[in-house]
Amino acid sequence: MKYKKIELFEVLLWIVAIILFVMILTRIFGNSATDTQIYLGFFTSLLIIIGHIIKLNTNIGDINRELGEFKIKTINSFDNLKSDMELIKNKLKIK
Repeated sequence: MKYKKIELFEVLLWIVAIILFVMILTRIFGNSATDTQIYLGFFTSLLIIIGHIIKLNTNIGDINRELGEFKIKTINSFDNLKSDMELIKNKLKIK
């Protein structure tokens, strides 16, 4: 079995979501959480989501760089193969 690595952003998001849910329920039924507290919870959730998206974009940048390196190495390999084929062709005197 392969276990998924738990990330800090996911843990923070779930904690803030649970706290926000409880605050909304207490506001509806108990009138103890203020509107400002609920707005701060939403704002915190959005910041965590934006941070997670930024982190994902950096990982995608690393993948794009690795794909670019793979492309260049593949092109160079085919260039080497072409030059080797030319050498064989010249030694065998094939036109």
